Amino acid sequence: MSQEQEIRPSDREPSHWYQGALIHAAPVDMEQGEYHPQSTKTATATFKPVPALPEGKSLARIVEDARLKFRESNRGLRIANYVLIGVMVALVVATIVVALVASATSASWGNYVTWPLFALVIVAFVAIMILSSVSKKHSQAKLATYLENWCADMAGAAYLDVEGVENVQYAIDGHVRDADLINTHYWAVINAIDSRNRILFTFDGVSAADTEVIVECPPYTSFAADIEELKELTAPAAASDRDPSYWYAMADNGAPARESTDPTKSSAGRSASIGAFGKFLTFDVRATGSVIVVRQAADTYLPTHLKDYTYMPDVAAQLGEDFIVWGSSREFVRSVLTEKVIAELKALERNDVLLDWFLSFNNHGLYLMLNFSDDVMELPFKGTPKQARLRCYPDAVEHGLAAVRTIVDEKLGQ
Repeated sequence: MSQEQEIRPSDREPSHWYQGALIHAAPVDMEQGEYHPQSTKTATATFKPVPALPEGKSLARIVEDARLKFRESNRGLRIANYVLIGVMVALVVATIVVALVASATSASWGNYVTWPLFALVIVAFVAIMILSSVSKKHSQAKLATYLENWCADMAGAAYLDVEGVENVQYAIDGHVRDADLINTHYWAVINAIDSRNRILFTFDGVSAADTEVIVECPPYTSFAADIEELKELTAPAAASDRDPSYWYAMADNGAPARESTDPTKSSAGRSASIGAFGKFLTFDVRATGSVIVVRQAADTYLPTHLKDYTYMPDVAAQLGEDFIVWGSSREFVRSVLTEKVIAELKALERNDVLLDWFLSFNNHGLYLMLNFSDDVMELPFKGTPKQARLRCYPDAVEHGLAAVRTIVDEKLGQ
């Protein structure tokens, strides 16, 4: 069992994303960028080995069994609480009825019955308060266990038994190093970083991590005009500036990269101020240049921290119509986006669960941000997503690791 120093705010509820950004834990390059961390305090997360998944069960069945077990664990206390509430209501009604009848008939026995009934109402009310407190503590403990099981099962599905992956550990109270998110050079301004459920592992001998994150930024529309101007300045002016024969031949060769539409209108319900919401993978590999590859949807939050980057729509067209590419130089980008890497990145397809993604590779590290829907990011309560939807996470990790393996093993761009 190992430990990694992490930073987190106080009073965190394990079932929710919490507020507060993280203190820098590694060298950060914020040149021409802004980050506005909130108050934090230091804590140490304890990592545990990811347990093996039960044999003979699908991921959806494992998750559904855990969900039903959680619901059943609170059933007895809920029933007891309902019974006590019913008893108290009955006692209140009986007290009122006795008091009215005694008053109407001027019966002397009224006081002998009304006051004991009223005392029983008070006793029932106190019992409900005590049971409510006990039930709340019990529910929080069961919820923490359910959340831990969910995180362990998802980590196991994504990383156990994957070739090249070793020493997989997780901590639901482990947090991203905000320096890693900053060093992607994807966001010009970051207002807050929240995270949970950190997974540590080695991949082909390289230290790696996977953390659930949410990155809050100003709306992309506030940067759009400047980005469009930068595109005009850095995009190739003529076909002679390109070398399409180098690139992997695709059916859509030469098609323009699709531009993002109004980011305030999202079919997935994403806020315009959310720069990322999903699984953030980091790999301890350093590049000699910089490249950002984005597979975008209509509402994708596109890169805004693009100092010294060149817009490469011709390169993006070789990957597909929904790609955008920025890089420090064409020579470096070509050295990284080989035919094999391009094929592996194209296999990392978008859908209504994996909403979009980006890969960033520079002198700080290799980063892969996978933005997911609530099927992957939300702890199931009312129902479990179908198997195909849950599998979008481990399937995306598989394709992402395939691209990373080629970059690492063939020392591309290093």
